[in-house]
Amino acid sequence: MQHSYTFIIIALAIMFGVYRRIRRNIGFQPLKPSRLRVRAFIFIIIGILLLVATIAHPIAYVSDAIGIALGLLLGYFAIQNTQFEQRGQSWAYRPKGWIGGVVICLFLARLVYGFYRDFEVIGNASATTGATSPFSSSYFGGDPWTEGIIFILFAYYPCYFLFLAYKARHLDGDRLTHAR
Repeated sequence: MQHSYTFIIIALAIMFGVYRRIRRNIGFQPLKPSRLRVRAFIFIIIGILLLVATIAHPIAYVSDAIGIALGLLLGYFAIQNTQFEQRGQSWAYRPKGWIGGVVICLFLARLVYGFYRDFEVIGNASATTGATSPFSSSYFGGDPWTEGIIFILFAYYPCYFLFLAYKARHLDGDRLTHAR
């Protein structure tokens, strides 16, 4: 019974995170450089920790590198298509919805497949002994698709957030120049 509650809590947390991410891809968002730098730093730290976690599986670095390259490519397209607008005394930005949508869909598709695979492994574990648990350390390094998609996220978001923080500093300078 407690397993059901845990699953529901995790599902609700994931749905809330996806809702917030979708909301941030629609319409203008306030440009807050310090918050963007903190988010980028968090993504970078978690990404480094995940890279260190795969040290036992050096072949996984191939999928990690491909994911990072694709994430940076998506970040580049996002940077090229972001619009900035001054709203009152502050700046706002509007990301291109399709780019954020691609990142969210990749994440959700892999998440749904991961849950399906985990339940299949758990179901088979009761039938056979010695099956790999989805929460063991060897499980993370065993799926290059999951790692590639994770590193798309962990390359895209810091790239995009740091660009926005950089742009905010220059937009403030432009506003001060025009005000004089």
